[in-house]
Amino acid sequence: VDEDGKPLAGAVFELRRGSGAVLARETTDANGLIYRGFLTTDTYIVEEIQAPVGYLLDSNNPQSIYISVEDDNKEYSLTFVNKKKPAIEIIKVDENEPTKRLQGAVFRISEQGGSKSWDVTTGYDGTAILEHLDINTTYIVEEITPPRGYLNSGYREAIVLEECRVHTITVANGLAPKLRIEKIDEYNGRTLPGAVFRVAKEGGSDYKEVTTGFDGSVLLEDLEAGWYT
Repeated sequence: VDEDGKPLAGAVFELRRGSGAVLARETTDANGLIYRGFLTTDTYIVEEIQAPVGYLLDSNNPQSIYISVEDDNKEYSLTFVNKKKPAIEIIKVDENEPTKRLQGAVFRISEQGGSKSWDVTTGYDGTAILEHLDINTTYIVEEITPPRGYLNSGYREAIVLEECRVHTITVANGLAPKLRIEKIDEYNGRTLPGAVFRVAKEGGSDYKEVTTGFDGSVLLEDLEAGWYT
């Protein structure tokens, strides 16, 4: 069962006599059970070999029990409790409106000193979660791509997962700056459509050409902070 007493399928157990002889290796069913009948008087060892997916092995493992045939038709029971593996949950919010959740932010979660990494993306509710992680392991959480229209927060932190719980991180992003260009007649201030501007970040080689619309203006969004020409 889990910590709430809910049955868990998929746990693999080995049943041995005290002498070490293996009698069975079986997997718990949908009711979280394995049943073995017609046992003789002996001391038996029950060991959880593999926990269900997403769970840790019982810390009280293996367990032993003495069974006697003199206890006519008695059913003995051993219970193993599995804690759920920890998870990392990321909540992405607007820097100026913390109640506003942001979709589309990509985070990379990596094992420190290891080869495993996972990319997760915040959904419509502004959250992303990575489950089935290991305890006593350090993970690096880093923002890779900000939500559209926002600056990258630069978040990069190490988290040590020592408990079997969901570790929640809230990361805020500020809006990316915008640039509006307006073209007007020098003498009467009338707006002028059709003017073409080349915009480049200072010191960079990339540029974008934009054209003023019917209202004589053009808006550039999702810009990085800095000087532009």
